[in-house]
Amino acid sequence: MGPFTQFETPDLSGEACTAQIVAETYGRYGSNCDQIECGARSSFVCESENCSNCPCELHAGHCPDCQKPYCASRDKMLHTCWAEHRLSGKCPGQSLRVPLEKLAAALDSEKYSELTRFVRHNSDGLGNPLPHDVCDNLGLAVDYLNNSIPEYDKSALLVSRRRRRISRNEKQRIRRAMERRGLGTGLGAVAIPLHPPEPFRLEPYKRSTIHLVAAAVAVRHWTGQYHYRRQMELLRIMGLFKGEDFIRDRVDYLRRSNPQILERIELSVRPEVSRFSSPDLSH
Repeated sequence: MGPFTQFETPDLSGEACTAQIVAETYGRYGSNCDQIECGARSSFVCESENCSNCPCELHAGHCPDCQKPYCASRDKMLHTCWAEHRLSGKCPGQSLRVPLEKLAAALDSEKYSELTRFVRHNSDGLGNPLPHDVCDNLGLAVDYLNNSIPEYDKSALLVSRRRRRISRNEKQRIRRAMERRGLGTGLGAVAIPLHPPEPFRLEPYKRSTIHLVAAAVAVRHWTGQYHYRRQMELLRIMGLFKGEDFIRDRVDYLRRSNPQILERIELSVRPEVSRFSSPDLSH
């Protein structure tokens, strides 16, 4: 059964998808920086309460539990409509509930008394618990990294395949030109400058990376420190086993590869979390 019954089908006449997509041109600031509005005919009404968009088939995803549609384009990656839908508590599914229930059971036991005190009673040294956004983001990252939910939306994968195809065709064109001019392609071949289109890198848009960094930034704003060790312990309890520097590496990676997304994450930290100065992510 689809996301709507015959009695619930919305009237989408005149509605167009407003997702922002990357243009296939080199613009003023280089490739990958020009964005245009999708404009395709809408297929669904986003189910997130905080969204009034009507995405098309390409820019819509479906909740793996209740199958309701939501916006899934890259411009929504910071706080995806799916994440808001899951965190609202109205979905009966288990996607986010499982890791958070594992964490709650562990914190109820006596085995993790120090971590329980940090999360529930005194995260900042002033007797305040850790903001729930932190564990929510870590739980979502666990779901993505355990392949419970796909890391990339359909439009990101489509753009990546298109750019790889363009790059491959450009390399083939150069190779054929070299062969026609008798320059060869072996060890003694004469090098010809190759300027293929800049590849579209998917990595900065991995949803797990976005949620891991969002959790780390929230912890830094709230406590004045990153507390990476405690965050890694929370991930392990929720079912994800990675190296000790895993979250630190994700923060450093995003800072180097996509500072714009990192800036959006910092600006998105809720006012009640922003009790300290903006985090210095250079170390």
